[in-house]
Amino acid sequence: MERVTICALLEKTFCAVVTVSGGGGGPADVDARPSDALNLALRVGAPIFVDREVFEAGAMPAVDIHGGLDRERAKLGEATNALEVRE
Repeated sequence: MERVTICALLEKTFCAVVTVSGGGGGPADVDARPSDALNLALRVGAPIFVDREVFEAGAMPAVDIHGGLDRERAKLGEATNALEVRE
């Protein structure tokens, strides 16, 4: 495994390509689920790249981070409050 590249963001789903050393024909790119690709890269110490367009499309502006976290906490609180505990 030479590297992982997060190469696209399609309808809120990231896409990844794993570049592996070929058996004589040079490197080959293989489409992969990002979770699998990142897991493999971390295990073998391969570098991870993100295309600039994907990074910018998936990034949250710094001014929105606190508001976004507050919204997610509120959603989690609503879900937690909706749980019924049975004994």
